[in-house]
Amino acid sequence: MPKFDALIVCVGMCVDGKIEPIETYVGFHVREGFWVNAPLDLQDPEQAGRLRGIVPEIAISSITDRFKVIVCLDGLTLLRMQHLADSIPDIANPAQFDDSVLWWREHLDYANTLQTCLESASIQCPESSDIELEALSLTDTCRVGFRGMMPIRAVAERGRSLMDMRRETIEWIAGGMSQTPPAEVRNPEWKPWRSMSPQAIRRALRTFEAASASPDRVKWLSFIAQAKTAFVRGNYIVAFVLLWFVIESVLNAWKAEHLSVSGNGHVSSARMIQQLAAAGYIDSVLQSELGVLRELRNQLMHQPSSTPCLPFQCARAAQTALRLSLRNTDLDLMLKWQASTQF
Repeated sequence: MPKFDALIVCVGMCVDGKIEPIETYVGFHVREGFWVNAPLDLQDPEQAGRLRGIVPEIAISSITDRFKVIVCLDGLTLLRMQHLADSIPDIANPAQFDDSVLWWREHLDYANTLQTCLESASIQCPESSDIELEALSLTDTCRVGFRGMMPIRAVAERGRSLMDMRRETIEWIAGGMSQTPPAEVRNPEWKPWRSMSPQAIRRALRTFEAASASPDRVKWLSFIAQAKTAFVRGNYIVAFVLLWFVIESVLNAWKAEHLSVSGNGHVSSARMIQQLAAAGYIDSVLQSELGVLRELRNQLMHQPSSTPCLPFQCARAAQTALRLSLRNTDLDLMLKWQASTQF
């Protein structure tokens, strides 16, 4: 039987004689996985048994009016955004394909935002190992159905992903550990996975509660997560362009909120920066930094074959994009931007 955090109130499957509806969560793992609190010894049947079931033992959970989050012992994170659950399109209807794509993209944006909160909290909490996010695609996720707070079904895309490795190991455990174990158990990579402290996870959930209140901020943080993933893979131009998208989007939002600009024509980013600086919304240091980044963006767009984009330039853009995304909030996010190369 799964164990639930104190924030979860376990309820029955029937309310006033009626069967509760099934609630679907989107499940995912961060880039390299993590254990909650401490690793399990998968060769120990008692410890391994804590992973048995539709989902492993639940370690941390949180319910708000806007979302529900469950974090399992093996780092499987389950997210349900209520407004998306209430507006699901008919995915099986080809006429609603575009609506379905956009609806699913929103799920991934919220999941990516939650990942930024998890990475940041792991860095900020001394009791926790540092973990790293990776922007999600459909194949990186599973869908888990709950009735009340009881998991009753799970569906995942097939492939040799981290999700599949863990599922095969859990199936081996559920089968009594009598058959040949998966390669991940014979040469265990779970054991050295980093551990994330419960304190760090709870901090991440509090941050996510504040960040997820703004759809614009969710989109910005999701793009930052996608840029960071491109950066880790050495795609520095892609990372920089995504970060510039965030910067310009934030500036556009400020202009719409604070400035009364005559005419409906397009305003260049240079002009927009000047207008915001003149109105006092951008100080001289930030204005100068935006000018440097804008110049590189223009060179990448117009002279891509002769314009290098280096890791330090991406990290510089990332710092500015994150700063702008969190401006006028109490949020404090820290992300790692580390590059490497080899031959």
